[in-house]
Amino acid sequence: MLDGIEKQQGARTAQSTLAYLSVVFNWYAPRHDTFRSPIVRGMGRVKPKERARTRVLDDQEIRDL
Repeated sequence: MLDGIEKQQGARTAQSTLAYLSVVFNWYAPRHDTFRSPIVRGMGRVKPKERARTRVLDDQEIRDL
C-alpha cells in the first residue's frame, strides 16, 4: 500500500500515512491480545535528514506573520 501511495502521491505522503497507521495500530494493540502491529522499523519513506528544513524565517518575516 505504501509503495502505491509513494508512486502516486510522493514519499512524504507515504510517510504521513505510515505515521497515522502507526498511531492507530499502537492504539489498537493493547486492546486485543492476539493483534500484532505490521509496522516495523525501517518502513519509513523519508529519512529525517531529508526532512530537515534548510531555511529559517528572519526577524522581519516573523514580525509580518
